[in-house]
Amino acid sequence: MRRSSETLATDLREFAVAALGEKVGLVSVSPSHPADVTVEIDGHRLVIEIKTTAYATVERVGAMQRDTGAATGDAVLVVAERINAPARQALGAAGWGYLDATSGALFLRASGIRIDTTVAPLDPGSAARPVGIVGRAGRVVAYEILRRHYDGNDQPILTSTSKKEFDLARSSTSDAIRALAAADLITSTGAPVLPELFWELAKVWAPNDRRWLASIPDADEWGRSVDPEKPTWHLGGIEAAIVHGAPAVGAGDGPIELYVPGPVVLSIATRRYGSADPIAAAASVAVPSAHQVTASQDAEPSVRHRGWPVVHPVAAALDLAALGDARSQQILDEWHPSGEAVWHDR
Repeated sequence: MRRSSETLATDLREFAVAALGEKVGLVSVSPSHPADVTVEIDGHRLVIEIKTTAYATVERVGAMQRDTGAATGDAVLVVAERINAPARQALGAAGWGYLDATSGALFLRASGIRIDTTVAPLDPGSAARPVGIVGRAGRVVAYEILRRHYDGNDQPILTSTSKKEFDLARSSTSDAIRALAAADLITSTGAPVLPELFWELAKVWAPNDRRWLASIPDADEWGRSVDPEKPTWHLGGIEAAIVHGAPAVGAGDGPIELYVPGPVVLSIATRRYGSADPIAAAASVAVPSAHQVTASQDAEPSVRHRGWPVVHPVAAALDLAALGDARSQQILDEWHPSGEAVWHDR
């Protein structure tokens, strides 16, 4: 059964918000213009007007352009279940961007900005639903559940407030919870099954794009935010684990591991501090698998090391588990923090 046009439009808009959030960074939806989303790139805010359609052809693109009234944003992004090649060319010629839900192709162009990449395709709902930790939403929800459990917070994940609490669309949160439940990684009440959920998340926790730097970034510049509500750089890895009490030594032997709020910052850091070989690098930067890791409220702001705010203990433990080596495993086996160690058997 096909979805109604209203449901399809909602699904496509939420898909676009999730895709932009993963590839660009901060995303917010305008309360007065639901079709508008705002992203932040290099400190500049860009308002994107989203237009949806089931199947984008040259004719349909032409009709959308004729029907367009006064522009409400700085750029236009057409999101469709399928966009054929001629339509993509027409959109590019018109200066509009596109997001193909079937292939995951994302193209967006604005003043000084060009994004040409792919994201995970939108699940059409016709195939069997996936189980386990699926995609960005799965990682975000799994981490949120583990973090709350560690902190002794019994508040369940609510789809109705997930956008406000940890910036995830309601439908994406619902799908992620269903997938976790289907894999027996959470209980019927939403509590984590431990330590299974932790170790499943560890399998997909390692960042896909880590940059190695020739010099260490300045913590006074990047480790503090003018706006305490905004995400900022955080110290991760084994040094973060030691700050939280992990029984390890020799953390200063390797490069300092830093998490940054979005992919654009990776390029900025490389230009500012130079690229290096992993063996000779002084530092590394990466975007975390769950964006809450760099959120100001994810850990106590007073917990700092070398001037950097330190990631939450669960994030630090996941950094160790993702390495998969004997030393990291031994550290986790011997680490019994003040919160519930979600990586141990009960």
